This record gives sequence, structure tokens and C-alpha cells, in this order.
Amino acid sequence: MSQAPAIQLSELEKDGLNAPRVSLDRVAEFPETQALGATQYQYKYSEGPKLDALLVNKGSDTLVVSLHGALNRQRFTLPRYERLRTLTAYSVSSMYFTDPTLYLDDQLQLGWYTGWKGQDVQAHIAEWIIAAQKAVSASKVIISGSSGGGFGALQISSKIPGSLAVVFNPSVYIRGYLNNGEKGAHATERKYVTSVHPELSDLVKTNEALETNDWSTGFGSEISALKTYSRTVQNRVLFCQTPTDWHYDQHYLPFLAAAARGENLNKIRVHEYGERVGHFPPSPTEFRTALEKAFLWIGEDSPQHGANTDGEVPTFSDIFATYRKNKLEYDSVKISVPYWAIDKLSVEEFCVTNDIPSPRVLEKWKNPAELTFDNLPNNFVLKPSNLNTSRGVMVLKRNGDAFYDYFAERELSAADIKAEQQEIFEDVARKEPHRLKRYHLIAEERLSDGDGLLEVATDFKFWIFGNEIVYIFMKEEGKHEKLRFCSYDGNFNSLPANNELTYALPGSEYISPKELSPSDKKQMTELALHVARLVGSTFVRVDLYHTAEGPKLGEITPTPASPFNGKYFKFTPEFEKFIGHKWMEAIKEYASAAKRSIQK
Repeated sequence: MSQAPAIQLSELEKDGLNAPRVSLDRVAEFPETQALGATQYQYKYSEGPKLDALLVNKGSDTLVVSLHGALNRQRFTLPRYERLRTLTAYSVSSMYFTDPTLYLDDQLQLGWYTGWKGQDVQAHIAEWIIAAQKAVSASKVIISGSSGGGFGALQISSKIPGSLAVVFNPSVYIRGYLNNGEKGAHATERKYVTSVHPELSDLVKTNEALETNDWSTGFGSEISALKTYSRTVQNRVLFCQTPTDWHYDQHYLPFLAAAARGENLNKIRVHEYGERVGHFPPSPTEFRTALEKAFLWIGEDSPQHGANTDGEVPTFSDIFATYRKNKLEYDSVKISVPYWAIDKLSVEEFCVTNDIPSPRVLEKWKNPAELTFDNLPNNFVLKPSNLNTSRGVMVLKRNGDAFYDYFAERELSAADIKAEQQEIFEDVARKEPHRLKRYHLIAEERLSDGDGLLEVATDFKFWIFGNEIVYIFMKEEGKHEKLRFCSYDGNFNSLPANNELTYALPGSEYISPKELSPSDKKQMTELALHVARLVGSTFVRVDLYHTAEGPKLGEITPTPASPFNGKYFKFTPEFEKFIGHKWMEAIKEYASAAKRSIQK
């Protein structure tokens, strides 16, 4: 077949199923060219399953392939082309595959794109991708997938030299896979074996049988990415992992070990994202953030390019990925993170010791059960002492027996407040018990805004690398459908919505920057730099309130992750590089000073 027919993208429905379908008699019969637009392809295996694909040709030099994860078969029918709307918003060509393995059983939700006995589905999909790459004249290939689809992306990418797998919390093996990471939870593994390899069903009838018998004996690397990457591969991997996902310990860490055995670590980059506890696919924003990292990487000249390459300057995100885990070293010097600053009581001690203006702590309690309101003023702020983000923050005004929370714009009773804070405390006890030792609930002086117009003092966040402010961020407090923010450059010059430093994502809205007097700007800048010098780290975000009494320190944030996670806003690629350069200068100076100190 020379060229396949196509439908115009303006006519393509959101599921892609109205695109013309080309039936292939042989799996190796993919057409040599495809017109601009969308076309479906289908090959029917002799056993009954079908290999379905949708190819969208935009005449781009890059082809992005999307594989789906587990499918709820009551909700989704086959074929399923996942991330179609997200990917077609970009100028790249794209291709979508349904897992043929799912056709074996209409109750099977996850087949990991393995195929079945006698059919190497992973090789077939790789062949189609290579053929599609030629058909649309693309020189670069990215293969994406989440969870089980991530497994497929890892496996198939390994068969296409030069391709890049972008995987989100992927499985890396099937034998021994545990639902929710729980011991003995083999339901998904058992369903896979009985549906895809029914001749092995007796080996997995019970947990005892499954854990005693190795049903995977005789299989190759098609059911284990650990086996695949324990040998040298010619592709690259952007491994996107949520630290609070149980896959982190059970799949991500074993994968890195396998990659080390195969001498493949120079072909792997890690992008940590998200804070949800559990196993979830990436949100559209999280997916786009990682995909844009992949676009930057695949556009580079060498697969070995990375944050630590001699002569190359890493970006902010390159450095931050290691720094936030307190594992960054330079020239054999550990670059420490001032994590003590997460604890608000430690920051209070810091302020008292160094005479830094800050809100007064009025009272503190070891847990919410001890909370009383009798001795508190009519206006105060209530917050846990050592939690990051804004969990538990309440900006309160007493109104008779009730309180108004300006932070969330709602009325609360005293019982409501205690119940909500107790719920947060119990959540911390379950998920972050290490925080309990220093946990307090504190009541803090409530500050009035400097211009007297807002019920909550405006919070300016200064990004400081070494002794230089490079960026200032202002967030509008209150309850809004989207995060409302604006930006200033390092000299406190306000920036328009379309600027060279940041861009808003769908979860946020850019607002007009607030203008301050030159004297206010000078006071805030001087205080921010003074605090940063006292902290003494290579990077810190200093959060200052603009009040009628002058600037006051709100928080010291050691690892602000907003632009790194890409939930609300991102730094532009150019600004990422600029900040990376500034941070590296600070890191080199820090390491040099540390060595001079040792020599003395």
C-alpha cells in the first residue's frame, strides 16, 4: 500500500473513531506514506484479537506515541486512543495504540501490551511505529504511557534505537505485581495469567500456589522491563515518578538498579512530580509538563546530555530534582537544604535571634485537642507549625461565637475549626508520622495589608540564589477557582501576563501586578536578601508580608516546587536555563567556601 486516506483534523471526533480505517492483511504491511490528517489502522490476528492504531499526521519532525494504562471495561470500549485531545493540541504528529491483549477477555483490564503465546505484540507495535515515522517523515520518536502503559512504552521504546520513552509511575514487571503494593494482593497478576496464558492457570489458582510456583519460567524479557534494561539499550527514558506512589519502592528503585546493571543510567532522566498518596495517572497538566521536558531533551544533540555534563549548564529543574532530596553534591561538597525552615517554630527562633520582623506567635498547642480560643484576640492566624503548602492555614476573625476564615472565605464555628485541624493532625499521623515530633498548632498575629485595602496582608515570594534575587512571585490570597498570581523580575519590575520568565498553566490565572512605592520595594528587597544571607544556602525562597508596619517575614521555603511540578505555572525554558546558571554560580561559591573553611 503506497498511501493511506486521512480525515482532516477539524473533522476528527474526540475519540478518533470516525477516522477512516485501513485493514491490513499482514502485520508488516503498513503504508509507506500518509496524507496530513488522521487515519486508523487495524490488523486481525488469527487468534481473534486486533492491533488497532490511530495515526495523526501534522507534518512534524516529531512523532509522539501514546499507550493507555488499565481500562475499566465497563466504561471504555475498544479501540481506545488515550491522550488524543491533549496531544493534538501540539504541533507534533501523534500515534495511539490499543493493547491487543485486552481482546482476549472482555473482563481483562490490564495486559501490559505483552501479547500472548506465539505473538510478539511489542515487536509488532515497534514495527508500526518505525513505519509510521517514515510515513509522516519524522526523525524523532517519543513513546508515552502511564502505569501498565508505561511498561509497554519502556519495552517498545527499547526496540526503537534513538527513541525516548516518557513513562509515568510505570510497572516494570508482571510476575510479583501487587495491587496497591499490598502483600498477597495478586488479583491483577492472576487475572492476567488466566486470561492471557490460560495453560498456566493451575499455577496461580491460590495465593499459595502463585507464590510457590514461578509461572514466568520460560518467558523472556517481554514480561519484565527489569530484564530488558539489565542489558544495554539504545533508547532513552524520562522516568516520571510520584514519590508518594507505592510504585516508588516496588518499581522505580528496582528499575534504576536494573539500568545500572545494564550501564544505561546515562540514558535515563528522572522527573518527580505530584504529592497525591497512592497510584494515579498524571493529570493533563502533569502530562504536559513532562512531555515538554521530553521535547527539550529529544531536541538535544547527544543522549548523554545531562545536568552534570562537563561544560554544560543544567536548568533549574535539573538541579532541583536532586537538591530537593538533599542529595546534591558539587566537587565532593554536600550542598545542604535548610529543611529546618519548614518548622515555623524554628523560624520564630531564627527571627528572635536575628531581630527579624515577623508575626508574633500568640499561643501554641501540641495537638488540636488542646486548642482553646479564650485568650486569643479577635483577629489571628491559625496554622500547623511544620507542614508545607497551606494545609491547615486559617486567617480568622471572631464574629460572636463564630469565626470568618478569610483564607477560604467561609464561616466556621469553634467546633468546625477543631474538627478540621484534628482531621489534618490524624492525616499527618497516618501518612507523615515523622512530623509529629515537632508538630504544634500555633496561633499567630494577623497582619494588615500595607495599603489597607485587603483583609489579608499581601505575600511576596523572593527567589534568591546565592546573594541575588532573580524572581519575585505574588499570589492573591482567598478562595478562587484558579490560583491567581503575578510576577516581577529580580529588580522588582512588574511583568505582563506574556513575559519571558513564566507562563500560567490551566490551573492558574495571571493578574495585574500590585505596584509598591520605591521605598517599600527597597525595604522588602533588603530584608529578603538579609534573611537569605543568614540562612546561608545556595537557594531559598523568602516569603515577606507587605504590611503597614513595613515588611515582615512570613516563611522561609527551602524547596518551592510549584514551577518544578508544573501545577499552576512554569518557568520558560530560557528562564529555566538562566536560573540554572545563577544557581550553579551559587553552588560553586558555596563549595569553594566550604573547602576554604576546612583548610583553615
